[in-house]
Amino acid sequence: MRQPRQHPSRQATAGGGPLLELDLDVELDLDVAPAPGSAPLPSASQPATAPELPLDALLQSGPPATAAAAPSSSPADFSMDLDLDDAEDRRSSADGSGGDAEDAAASERAAAAQPKPAAGPSPGPNELELRHDELVSLADYPQRPDGLAACPKYAWGVFWRHRGLKQEVEAKSHAFEQLLHGVRSQFDEMASDARSRMPEELAPYFAEADEAQAVVTERQEQIQADDTSFSGEDEALGIQLKEISQQRGPLEEVVKAARIQVEGAMDQQRHAALAHKRGAAQLNAAMEAAREAAAEGARFAPPEHAKRIQKLQVTDQEQKRELDARDATLNVAKTELQAAHKQIRNNDHAMSNIARARQSLEKRARKTKDTALGGLHEAQVLRLEAVERALRVIEVEQPGALSPTHLAKMTDLDESKDRASEDLDTLREAVATYDEEAIKKGVGLVAAAILTVIVLIIMVAGG
Repeated sequence: MRQPRQHPSRQATAGGGPLLELDLDVELDLDVAPAPGSAPLPSASQPATAPELPLDALLQSGPPATAAAAPSSSPADFSMDLDLDDAEDRRSSADGSGGDAEDAAASERAAAAQPKPAAGPSPGPNELELRHDELVSLADYPQRPDGLAACPKYAWGVFWRHRGLKQEVEAKSHAFEQLLHGVRSQFDEMASDARSRMPEELAPYFAEADEAQAVVTERQEQIQADDTSFSGEDEALGIQLKEISQQRGPLEEVVKAARIQVEGAMDQQRHAALAHKRGAAQLNAAMEAAREAAAEGARFAPPEHAKRIQKLQVTDQEQKRELDARDATLNVAKTELQAAHKQIRNNDHAMSNIARARQSLEKRARKTKDTALGGLHEAQVLRLEAVERALRVIEVEQPGALSPTHLAKMTDLDESKDRASEDLDTLREAVATYDEEAIKKGVGLVAAAILTVIVLIIMVAGG
């Protein structure tokens, strides 16, 4: 069975060294005289009162003889647990009330409680200083300034390094979230395997997880329903867009034909205008010639000139009517071309409206799905957490439900998760190890320099 997780006082210290814990399992020998100044020891006829001994007396009497060779450690390097339950077991054993099994268990606990020699030499600096040095080394900020003049450079270097550390924290946080999800997923696989072997026995333990799974299923179905709804709306808009786009070809043909008509009408109108202009010029020339040929004071043109003028006037009227007709034809053609262009614009506008509607629909669908996925992820996390809690309880109450392989795997996963969490916390602590006062001084110097330059510029400009 996997060992329960250690108390924080038994875990590694922040400085890296193990924290030695002395679990004092004191056997009182009545034949040994008490140390000077210590509390008197009880006689053999008196009931055992080990739990009532003052802690100072135990500390003054020193550790058992078997641990005398252990390296000395300061009180800050270890913690003490007075195992009163073991004392009760020993009293029961001394009174003859305990059985062989209790004696054996008491012996095992007493052996396990013996302090182990600390590895390596005694620590020099205290653990807080070691921890601080570790964080400073990890942060790798610039060397702290020796004087005021170096503060601006230090502040600038800290600024850029701080940005880099923040990015590292974000990356490691993301990696830790992925690791945590992977650990929970493996717990989920182990839970599924255990439930397949003992479905009825383990069902009560997973009641909370099953309720969370129902929420997960409900949110998955809602996401699928939303996707179906948005897909239907998008498909309808797509059909409209297709129909409108199919109208574009015929409309372009209408525009093309109207343009050809306009070009032809313009050509005919241009020829009619030129003919009318030439006829008008000939009529003016004939009238000028008649005036020159007429006698002085004559009121009418000579007969030979009058016939020519009359003929040219008839031609001019015919050409004028032809030009008016060509102008009318050109105006009709231009009107038809404008109408065709308007249809094209309306078609383009309709397609643009549909495109905007599809974009709006896509944006709304994406926002709805992002919100739903966030809720789904939250529900999945709650389910995995419930599964993990169930496994923890089963580990204690139903140890046979989990195989040794599963127990060992759970231990490995817990250790990897704890290491990653500790690394992330250490990096977060390292971010704040810069010299805040030096930064304030550096910023103040830069601000003062800028202000001085501005004042000088104003003084020079005013002088």
